[in-house]
Amino acid sequence: MTSRVMTDSVQRRLKKFEERCGHYGALGLHLAYHAALPVALSAELLHLLRINFFLNPPKDLPYEIEFEFLLSPFCCEIDGGIYEIEPEIRDWCLSKLTRIYDTQRIYDIASLLWQYTNCYRPWSDRLELERAQQLTAINFLNPQKAQQWLARAELEMDSEEVATKEWFVSMYQEVVVQQQKIENKGDIIDRLRAGTLTQLDIEEINNLLQKSWKSEKHSGKT
Repeated sequence: MTSRVMTDSVQRRLKKFEERCGHYGALGLHLAYHAALPVALSAELLHLLRINFFLNPPKDLPYEIEFEFLLSPFCCEIDGGIYEIEPEIRDWCLSKLTRIYDTQRIYDIASLLWQYTNCYRPWSDRLELERAQQLTAINFLNPQKAQQWLARAELEMDSEEVATKEWFVSMYQEVVVQQQKIENKGDIIDRLRAGTLTQLDIEEINNLLQKSWKSEKHSGKT
């Protein structure tokens, strides 16, 4: 499939989703753009994206749109309660997200993903998914540090761990693609261990995010 044909196909499918959302079609598309940032979704994470970014009267996005999205043909349930957006659709939505919204909105979505992943531990029984979500959030907060962490972790990996090797290759490609779409968001992470995120790392990033939110509050941002 050529690039042009693929683009047309993606646009047609998203147009159908927009039409299914009726009066809320345009906002529904923007929810899809936001949902493209995580590697995978749960119904709870999609709900958090909606209530954090799409409850702005008089243009509130109703909860029914969450179901429309999760039941759309391009959103596939890959495991119990875990959904994945088809790669072509996700790539398109992520590109739209980074073109339409400013860096602060990207930062806010990545911060939400980071806090959700580390405070609620929804992926704790799926270590690779948890690391992928953490790495994705870090990549949007600081792409260079994310790539350094992944590179160091790969060097220390046992060469016989084939499945893990494939995961690292996949995530490395993910980081490269994301870095092509968004500029560096600033140096907020100074302590990353090779292959793991320590509790101290998590606490430090949380503290930095809290400082950022306090700064926004004092400056009058919402």
